[in-house]
Amino acid sequence: MSGSSKFFFIVSGIVSIILGIFLLLNPVINLMAFAWLFSIIFFVNAVSSIINYFMLPSELRSGWYLISGIINALFGIFLVCGGFAFLPLVFPITIGIWMVIEAIFIFIKSRKSDSMVSLMGRNAKWLALILLLLGLLLIFEPIAFGEAFIYCIAFGFLFDGIYSIGEAFRK
Repeated sequence: MSGSSKFFFIVSGIVSIILGIFLLLNPVINLMAFAWLFSIIFFVNAVSSIINYFMLPSELRSGWYLISGIINALFGIFLVCGGFAFLPLVFPITIGIWMVIEAIFIFIKSRKSDSMVSLMGRNAKWLALILLLLGLLLIFEPIAFGEAFIYCIAFGFLFDGIYSIGEAFRK
């Protein structure tokens, strides 16, 4: 992996982890204020996935990086365009859908254990499972969460950040 794609994965991971910690520390703050921050995360993830796809040698390229980047970009655009129109019900469902899709991509990419970071190894599958469960919980029980769904989003960003940083150091 080239230096620039490692940089974007590390930046993406750090920003995700910082956002996750911020959400854990300030769960009561209005979620509409976070919409712009979330859109930045999606765009950084999109850029790092797309750059990584094009920086890898053709024999190591996986279309999943490109698809993941495009989906993250679409979520970012959706958040930017509808940033002020989010209802409390729509926002957790939207983040839940993203978490489920991201978990599927992490699981698919982690199936090739030789292409995963030795630090992450099989742990990437557990991270994907946790991200999937949190996402499904947000989709099917968005109102019942109240303040708790902010914690689910925070842990989702923490797990995604850990995975992104792990991707930067893969073999």
